[in-house]
Amino acid sequence: MNIIFNHVVVQYDTASSPALGPVNMVIHGGECVLISGPNGGGKTTLARVLAGVLLPVAGDVCLSDGRTRREWPANMVGWLQQEPEHQIVGANVAEDVMLSSLWHAESHREALRRTKAALVRTQLVRMGRR
Repeated sequence: MNIIFNHVVVQYDTASSPALGPVNMVIHGGECVLISGPNGGGKTTLARVLAGVLLPVAGDVCLSDGRTRREWPANMVGWLQQEPEHQIVGANVAEDVMLSSLWHAESHREALRRTKAALVRTQLVRMGRR
């Protein structure tokens, strides 16, 4: 399965020009890709778009079967913050677990259901409020 970037452009709200793009490329299934460039060159922005953490203002990222980034199974892409202190964002364990569900669920109710199921599956229910 290939990942296809079609004219992807990212622009932050406060910026007068795009932070990235347009990007057109194909990452072939099984391929290892190195993204290199200078500070501020858009490497992290590109990775955030791939992970679904950041949405482009133009263009799209899709799989070779036609599914767009929002339709990919949750287990296809993982994301770790560049700075560990930014990784944990919730007030408690349950909120951190729920973050992924919010990105991939159709509704807040579905995200809650997925979060509860994940906490049960990993035997972390007691840790949810910590």
